[in-house]
Amino acid sequence: MKYRYLWIMIVWIFLYLSGAAGFGFPDENGSDWTQMRGSARDGISTETKLADRWPESGPAEIWRKNIGDGYSGVAVSGDRLFITFSHDGKEKLFCLNAGSGGEIWQFALNDHFDEQFGDGPRATPTIDGETVYAIGSYGILYSLNAKNGQKNWELNIHQTFSDEQNGPFNRGYASSPLILGDTLIICGSIPPGKTVVALNKHTGKTIWTYQNGTTSYSSPMLMHISGHPQIVSSIGYGMAGIDPKTGAELWKYRWETSYELNIVPPLQVAPDKVMISSGYDKGAALVQLQQKNGSWEVNELWTNRLFRNHFNGSVLLDGFLYGFDNKNLKCINALTGEEQWANRDFGKGSVILADDKLYVQGENG
Repeated sequence: MKYRYLWIMIVWIFLYLSGAAGFGFPDENGSDWTQMRGSARDGISTETKLADRWPESGPAEIWRKNIGDGYSGVAVSGDRLFITFSHDGKEKLFCLNAGSGGEIWQFALNDHFDEQFGDGPRATPTIDGETVYAIGSYGILYSLNAKNGQKNWELNIHQTFSDEQNGPFNRGYASSPLILGDTLIICGSIPPGKTVVALNKHTGKTIWTYQNGTTSYSSPMLMHISGHPQIVSSIGYGMAGIDPKTGAELWKYRWETSYELNIVPPLQVAPDKVMISSGYDKGAALVQLQQKNGSWEVNELWTNRLFRNHFNGSVLLDGFLYGFDNKNLKCINALTGEEQWANRDFGKGSVILADDKLYVQGENG
């Protein structure tokens, strides 16, 4: 079996290097990192006073834990850390002590998922107060008590929202749940199923469904477009804006890849502007959204093939986007799409932003 290490010095360097983050009750304005790419889903931490330089030997290691296969990010609330990975023939959600790495509880999501490009769960858990939501590679969504791991409810997303019988995706279900008030929003299943679905977060009952095209492997985003809340999601043919209360389509933008795969969630770069970026030699595009006469117009501002986010999204700082163009870390001007610089040291990887610093983890370690 292959193993990976959860290194607190890498994954949490933006939370704890300053020494400002303590353990105990959640701090919604500081160290909590409650879902995929952080509490705002933008890859940005609010921590400050972080070290400008590391010693030559690297930052001091707090703890490390040997874990199994998977692609989940961590979710953190107070003194608890949640992550999914394969263990003893099952995909499991683990609750760990954030200060020591000690196990508090574990919950089996489904059987081990074996796939040629990498085994284990893909989605990141989402924490909402005393509840944690997690979904494994086979598309079974769970609501659990965050304190003890007891199940509140479960829902098989694939079986509920698709007539197909051969699995939600052949590469594994990858959509991380989004919480909006009393509603949980998640990407659905493959046609003829529902593309995006909204559930009552307390019961798992369906509130609305949206169907238009293939779901892809992305996660939904909440954006306020010129002050109007919308669910914006990458889907197979591009991206769409959806009314969060009704599921009605507000707008759509076609951005088709070779395999109808738009994996990375869209990113809002201005009050009325949204970027979509895809791998498979596709590139990126910026669109402007304007409401006129009760409907939304989509205007394409730029496209390029030099900023191809494949698996992980970018971060925005002072009008510039930082992210991976396949295996190259790049900076581009968000409003023009022009490349500013490129770094080829990392291979494919992920990037987060904290205290005006980029923290980059490459697949080569």
